[in-house]
Amino acid sequence: MKKLVTYLQSTNRSSIALAILRIFICLHLLKKIILEWRNMELIYGPTSIISHLPMRFGQYVLDSTVFREHFHLLLTCYILVILLFFFGIGKNITNVILMAFLILFQRLDWLILNGGDNLLFFLVLYLTFANSFDHFAISKPSLKRESTRRLVNLLSNLAAYSIMFQFCLIYIVSAMHKLHADVWFNGIAVYYTFMLDRFRGTPLNNALARNEFFVTFSTYFTVFFEMYFPVLVFVKKLKPYLVMMGLALHMGIYVFMMIYDFQFVFIFSYIIFFSDEELLSYKQRFIDPISEKFRSKKEPSGQVLPN
Repeated sequence: MKKLVTYLQSTNRSSIALAILRIFICLHLLKKIILEWRNMELIYGPTSIISHLPMRFGQYVLDSTVFREHFHLLLTCYILVILLFFFGIGKNITNVILMAFLILFQRLDWLILNGGDNLLFFLVLYLTFANSFDHFAISKPSLKRESTRRLVNLLSNLAAYSIMFQFCLIYIVSAMHKLHADVWFNGIAVYYTFMLDRFRGTPLNNALARNEFFVTFSTYFTVFFEMYFPVLVFVKKLKPYLVMMGLALHMGIYVFMMIYDFQFVFIFSYIIFFSDEELLSYKQRFIDPISEKFRSKKEPSGQVLPN
C-alpha cells in the first residue's frame, strides 16, 4: 500500500487527459446552452412544463419558483463560470462553483436528462479533486511545497482512476442488463431498435435491420464489448484497439440511432485511459510527422530562379 501511495504521489500521470476533459466539458455545456437557447423559457422559466414540480436534492425538497423567476441571471452566471473554468481561472474553486450550477440546472430540467448528463455529473465531480490546469490554461498551479505537490498528484491520480472506474462500471451494468433481456440474449435487439421510427437515423436502417449477419453481429458485439472492455482496456497493447472499437460503436449509435449527447460524452471520456506518456508518444508518431510535412510545404525551397 505504501508503494502504491508513493507511486500515485510522484507525478500527475493524467495531466493532459484531465485538461482535455476540462476543455471538453466546458464546450459541451456551452453547446447544450446554445441548442436550448430558443426554449430556455419553456425549460427553466416560471412557465416551464415542470415548474409545478419540486426540486429534489437527495432527501431535501425545494421549491423551484425562486430559481425559475431569476433563471436569466442564473444562466448568465452559469455561462461566466463555464468560461472561467475553460481558461483555468480560479482553478478548483471555479470547478466547485460549476458543480453547484450543474446540479441546479440538472434539477431544473430533470425531465430531459439522459445517460450522458449522468456521466457528465460524475466527470465534473471528480475533476473538483484533480489538477486539470497544467495544460490549456492561462496559468499553471503554483505548488511551492513538496508536500502540497505530492498531495495534489495523489488526488489527481485518484480522480483519474475514479473516472475510469465509473466508466467501466457503466459498461458492466449495461452488459448485465442486456444479458437478462431476451432480445439481447437471442441476438435480435438491433433489429427491433432499427425498425423503430424514433431511432431511424438513416435511410439504411431498414435494410440493415433485415440483414441477419449485421443484426446478430452488432447485437452480440455490443454485449461482449461492454462486458470485456473494463478488463481488456487496462492491457496496454489492446487498449488502442478497444478504444477504436468503442469509437466505432458510439459513432454508429450516433449516426444510426440519433442519440447525440450521450455518445459525445462517452467518446471524449476515453481520453482518461491514456497517460501523459502514451499521449505524447502518439503525438510524436502520428501528429508530429503530419505537422512537419505541412510546415515543409509552406516554407520556401530556397532555390534561386534563373533570369
